[in-house]
Amino acid sequence: MARSERIRKNVLGGGSDANMGFTERRRGSHHLFSRPGVAERINLQREGSHAKPYQVRQVRRILLRYELAGED
Repeated sequence: MARSERIRKNVLGGGSDANMGFTERRRGSHHLFSRPGVAERINLQREGSHAKPYQVRQVRRILLRYELAGED
């Protein structure tokens, strides 16, 4: 399996915490991520040691919308 395919599966399957080229800015408990060419900003708050489920879904939609996770 190619490296890019492994990364894609990890990200889409929830097995990766890599930031995928986004810059991070912290503001209290909020972690704000942005990237040139991506209109949406990602705002994550921890719930225990994980991001909140609805925020994970938002990130997954952005990765797919901007084709940042490779091909389907």
